[in-house]
Amino acid sequence: MATLSFNNTGQAGYAVLETQPENQPYPSNFLEKYFLGTTFTNLVNIEREAIVVKDYQMGIAIPEGQSSVSFTPGANIPGGLITLRGAGEVEVSLNGGAANTVAFDNRTQLGTIF
Repeated sequence: MATLSFNNTGQAGYAVLETQPENQPYPSNFLEKYFLGTTFTNLVNIEREAIVVKDYQMGIAIPEGQSSVSFTPGANIPGGLITLRGAGEVEVSLNGGAANTVAFDNRTQLGTIF
């Protein structure tokens, strides 16, 4: 299980986690569908309806203020495969680690989750 924590200082924002390598065509037939079957717990200031899950991506609409969500993907995701991007003035931290500021089309490589 991993926990994403958000601090949104703007009015609207979103974050997208994706396993699609940056230089590969999308969707790639050889990638495992890591997010298929993802489960969510401990939603704080985030509605489940604000989370969209596709085979290779998970998107979260982030409300203003602080929020968090814990999730377990349908398959173990190898370290270094997930990138994070989004829009808004949103700080994102994984499992209590250092916060990454997400800006439109700005990718941040995440470390090992599982």
